[in-house]
Amino acid sequence: MEAKNTASEQLTRIDGVLDEYEQSLGIPPFADEFHDDSAKKYMLLSRDQIEKLTPSECAEAALLLGALSFHMQRAYNREVARANWAKQ
Repeated sequence: MEAKNTASEQLTRIDGVLDEYEQSLGIPPFADEFHDDSAKKYMLLSRDQIEKLTPSECAEAALLLGALSFHMQRAYNREVARANWAKQ
């Protein structure tokens, strides 16, 4: 009789399924941390500071904040999938 997989092994399998799905969509591998700290500087700007940004700086901010947003949504989706698995 085969032993059941441990919870850790099952979570690893779930992460693998999520990785495969994201890879099929052309999304790069998931990293637990967002490595670009420059997005933080844009989140801490006051309204006056934001209004003084050049169009190029606004474009950079939009790109960085969009990437951070995408990372956060991905991390959230993974946690929801894990929570759903845990409820089963």
